[in-house]
Amino acid sequence: MARILFTFAGGSGHADPLVPIADAARAAGHTTAFAGHRSGAVNAEALGFTLLGAPVGPAESPRAITPLRALDMVHEEQVLRDHYAGAEARRRATQILELIGAWRPDLIVSDEVDFGSMVAAERAGLAHVTVSVTASGSFVRPEVVAQPLDALRVEHGLAPDPTLAMPSRHLVVSPSPPSVGPFTSRSARSSTASPATSSSARSKVCETFRSRSSSPWSETSTPPGSGRNRNTCTSSDTSRDPSYFRIVIW
Repeated sequence: MARILFTFAGGSGHADPLVPIADAARAAGHTTAFAGHRSGAVNAEALGFTLLGAPVGPAESPRAITPLRALDMVHEEQVLRDHYAGAEARRRATQILELIGAWRPDLIVSDEVDFGSMVAAERAGLAHVTVSVTASGSFVRPEVVAQPLDALRVEHGLAPDPTLAMPSRHLVVSPSPPSVGPFTSRSARSSTASPATSSSARSKVCETFRSRSSSPWSETSTPPGSGRNRNTCTSSDTSRDPSYFRIVIW
């Protein structure tokens, strides 16, 4: 059995998509834990998952539903670049490296903007899985985040990654059905992992999240020309019932 660390860089919107996967992994006998802001870990902690490290802030309290803000992609991309790929990624890389040394995970599963955890996993030689947390598809693009992430990678002795291969190097999991994502059918078996990553690690990731013919999952990737080559598993059912994840986790 494996030790799997689930990591997230934001609030509950970043953590909750990881919870059913962690629940399925735990039910399959794996040792699981979370690492992230306490404000986002309400559901994870309610289900008995341990929150490792030094969680920041109090638990999130239920808040009134308010009207959606007007879409401002300039602002969203600035937050993505300066916070998630900048200051937060730097802080997370340091924290997760410490946790890797102390908790000794075999696999890192992170939300799609927890870039620091991905850098930490790569530096430690661990395979990592990226979980999409936006049903409409990621707006993480090289032209937005590659520059600050390359600066962080250099600090950790890693080669620059101008095409942003890191998040999809091993496997991307989308809890949303293919009908709501920009995905087309393609096998996720063909690895895009770097030569430095062992074939056994790549196989372990694919095996851990393998699909079966009886599963409600399909294996897909982003269309050509999207700028991303993603090994992706997507659920064909919108339910977050952990039983859907248990079929694909050994």
